[in-house]
Amino acid sequence: MEGRSQVYNIPVVQPDLRREETIRQIVDALDYLDKVANDVFDRISSRVADNRTRLQAVNTRISTAQAKINAIQGSRKATKVFSSAKYPASDELQEYTSLFTGQAKLLEPRRTSYHLQTKHPAVDDRVLKEKLQYYNVHLNIKKQDKTVDATKEGLGRLPRNISSVSSLLLFNTAENPYKKYVTLDPLGVVTKTRKDIEEEEEGLADAPSTITNREQLERIQAENYFYIPNMGEVPEIDVPNLLPDLPGVADDLAYSADLGPGIAPSVPSVIPDLPSIVPDEITPSGPAGAPPGPPPP
Repeated sequence: MEGRSQVYNIPVVQPDLRREETIRQIVDALDYLDKVANDVFDRISSRVADNRTRLQAVNTRISTAQAKINAIQGSRKATKVFSSAKYPASDELQEYTSLFTGQAKLLEPRRTSYHLQTKHPAVDDRVLKEKLQYYNVHLNIKKQDKTVDATKEGLGRLPRNISSVSSLLLFNTAENPYKKYVTLDPLGVVTKTRKDIEEEEEGLADAPSTITNREQLERIQAENYFYIPNMGEVPEIDVPNLLPDLPGVADDLAYSADLGPGIAPSVPSVIPDLPSIVPDEITPSGPAGAPPGPPPP
């Protein structure tokens, strides 16, 4: 069962406390902070020790594998190596364990009980003025008007980062959204030039000569894009069957097998014919030599 994550709550000494109370809270806070620091470093040291142990186990496996490699290195005999087809790991992955997961010993600081004889100091105008002098933070925050003016038609003032007229206008239109915002589809607006208007007024151009003269174009022959491999010349290597005294090569290994068909799948080959299907003879049912039955009505 996993424990809850360790959470540290460092207390803060509040102001306006009596002298003895302030000193005691400072001591308690520093003592708790010291325990928190020691706990954090202990957890880090424990995690480092665990990782060091895992690293030593990995180094041991590497040393064992290197020793086996050195034992068979330089051998002139063939060696069979059996490897597992499955990755040597567990079916369920181990969940990550946080550094601060475990027993929460320092969830809350220790609260000491003590009896003080002194009283709280009196609060007068001088104390209040000192608080205003040392604790007042002047923030330059302008009051924003939360009311929305419904009479405004545009987006408001122009931003400072506008560098061109095209950035000022709505895309593909001549509308200025900062002056008057309108709902408009920018992609549906088509601006025609004077040349386009003149071409529409002139009408359509004449049909091509192939249509008016009823000419026929010659059909272009389709190109062949099929891949047809070509077996080039393979160089012949004239070497002896046995090559002794080669470093790192076993000399007691032999292999012989039929080469079989080519490995290129796109090379056209002769497909054998399917065997002919001979129908089986129909054997009449019933005892042998029995006369056939009467014909159906």
